[in-house]
Amino acid sequence: MRRTDKNTVTKEKRKVERMSGLTAGKKRFMKRKLCDENPTVWIGKSGASAELLKQIEKQLTKNKMVKAKILKSALSEHETKEVATTIA
Repeated sequence: MRRTDKNTVTKEKRKVERMSGLTAGKKRFMKRKLCDENPTVWIGKSGASAELLKQIEKQLTKNKMVKAKILKSALSEHETKEVATTIA
C-alpha cells in the first residue's frame, strides 16, 4: 500500500493527520544514505523532552539530517509512533 500525501485516520486518537510529502523514492534514498551512519540522537526514558527537541533542531540546522535511536526504556511509557510524531 502506498501512502504519500493523503489524509489518514489514526486508530488511537481518531484524528486526521497529514502524511509526509516524501515519495517512496525519496524515502529509499534517505534510508540508503543513513544506513551506515551512527545515530546522532538517543531517546531515553525521559522521552522527547524540550532539551532533546532543541538538540534535534540544532543538528537539523547544521547537518540537514538526524538519525535517532529510541531505547527500550523510552518504549515502556510511550509507543514508537507517539515519540516519532512528537519529534516530527
